[in-house]
Parts: sequence; structure tokens; C-alpha cells
Amino acid sequence: MLRKPGSLYEHKRSTTLLKVKTFYDEEALIIGHKPSKSLVGM
Repeated sequence: MLRKPGSLYEHKRSTTLLKVKTFYDEEALIIGHKPSKSLVGM
């Protein structure tokens, strides 16, 4: 949680707080594809 500098504590929802969530991001290059011999899942 990040708090706005100089802000006071509030005993309710506050507009001076910001929740920071970390997430992971990946990228990949597709170098090949083998078509299915059955249509399972189509």
C-alpha cells in the first residue's frame, strides 16, 4: 500500500491510499505448429 505523503489516517475508505499489485509478464516467439489429427476440443 502506498500512502500520499502528509496524509492522515482515516477510519474508512481513503482516497490517499493506493494498492500496488505485482504481476509477471512474459513474451514468446512461436516457432512452429503441429495441427491436431483429431478434432477433439473443436
